[in-house]
Amino acid sequence: MRPNVLRSCSGLIPPPPQYVELFVLVGLLAIGLACRPESREPPVVTSRPAPESRVATSRAVEPPPVASTRPAPDPNSARVEIRALTDPQEGWLRIEAVKANAPGASAAGRFFPDENRLAIHTDQVERFSIDLSALPIRWDRRVVLRIDQVSAELSRRNQTIVHFEVTPAGDWVPVKP
Repeated sequence: MRPNVLRSCSGLIPPPPQYVELFVLVGLLAIGLACRPESREPPVVTSRPAPESRVATSRAVEPPPVASTRPAPDPNSARVEIRALTDPQEGWLRIEAVKANAPGASAAGRFFPDENRLAIHTDQVERFSIDLSALPIRWDRRVVLRIDQVSAELSRRNQTIVHFEVTPAGDWVPVKP
């Protein structure tokens, strides 16, 4: 065995050094061609007027509208954030009064139909209302209302909108509009 020739683990003799450079160059060229961005332009779509049409028009063909990937809002959830009472509020939960000296207020609510439970969390809210007609409440079952971690039972009193106000002690009590 000659001292300047090495054997690999498989017993094959590696190629001479001049071929290694050629293999590296061919490999780099193949990688470069594979990674090269395509410079193809999108196909141009041309439309011809129907044969019955005698007047040619030059209208641009508009693509069909793209469907929104944003999910539809959940009717059982509501979130309100306001800086002033005149800010628009949508949904079944509305803020009617903000605590004194507060820069704004927020409220979030969720109705859980399987449990017939309504959970509401408020921040800097003095008074709020709930439109019960907008929720699929089953009045033949017990309705649990949880406001800021305090639970109570909600009863139907022929009102579609109920109003709540916080007491100085921090409890929420129903009030007349």
